[in-house]
Order: sequence, then structure tokens, then C-alpha cells
Amino acid sequence: AIASRAEGGREFFFVADDLKASGTFRPAAAAKGPACWASEADSDPSKRAENFVEIAFSVLEGSEYRAWAYVGGCCLETMGFHLQASDAPDPTGAPPQPVKHGLSVTKTHSSHGGAKQASRWGWVALALPKYSSAGTRRLRLLTDQKGFSVAYAFVSSVKAAPPRDAEVKDLEKARVEAASRVA
Repeated sequence: AIASRAEGGREFFFVADDLKASGTFRPAAAAKGPACWASEADSDPSKRAENFVEIAFSVLEGSEYRAWAYVGGCCLETMGFHLQASDAPDPTGAPPQPVKHGLSVTKTHSSHGGAKQASRWGWVALALPKYSSAGTRRLRLLTDQKGFSVAYAFVSSVKAAPPRDAEVKDLEKARVEAASRVA
């Protein structure tokens, strides 16, 4: 018990139920992926900040954190999103930054047609600021695209990569077991 408390604040794994969403995001069960938050409509880019999935976690003083989101979409256009994060507990004052990723998808939606939906999934690194003090921090993933989806998030001060598929299954299983012990 003491060892697990010492590890607290170093690593966080989030499923869709742990995330907060607003705007065009709705709970969804992707055909080719896990339960997630999916954007149900395109919106004006000026309204992007209203369409977000928020991740809240705590940080320890003197620790550097890395973060990843497991996102889905059907093309580069649909998977285009922004990150809003700051050293302050509330990220809304920070300017949104476009997130670049190397997921292999077609460039535009018109080049493949079909519905805008999460048919391809992958982990995408999120650039976090250096945190100057301990406490709760939030970051937001913003979009103006229908079909952009978020299933998991992983924040760590120890690991340099997101969990692999087998690790995700183990983390989900551990969450279920922990919940059953509490109930």
C-alpha cells in the first residue's frame, strides 16, 4: 500500500468514462475501436474551443510529464485537432496548438469518401508544458471535424511511450478489478 501511494501522481490511464467532453462530442462505440467520445458534426473553426475532450490529472512538483491520446478518424482532415494546455490548472487561457502526428491515413476526406468516422486509430503524443508546481492540471483536445474521436489518454512521468495493445487490456482489466473491490 505504501509503495502504491508513493507511485501516485506518476502515471494515469484514462478510458472514455474518465474524460469530460463538450460541444459536438457524444459517447460512442466505434465499429473498429473502443468506447470513445466522437464528434458528431463539423463546426466553424472559430467554434473549435467549444468542442473538446478534457483530461484532468495531478502533477507532482519537479516531475516532467508526457501525454498521449488514443484518437480515431478516417483521414488526416478528420484527425486534425488542437491541444490546449498550460502550467495553470485551467487551460482555457492558453492558445490552442495544432497537434502533428504520423498516423497513416489519407490526406483529405474527399479522397476516400464515405462517412466521417473513426475507422483508424492510433496513439498521438501531446506536448505538455513544464509544470512549476504540484496540483491538478487539465488539458483539452479541440476539433471542428465530425468523426474525430478520443478513446484513451495516458499521462506519465516515468514512461517515454504510450501503452501497447496488451498493456491497454491489462490496464482496463485492472480498472475493472479495482472497481469490483470498491463496490
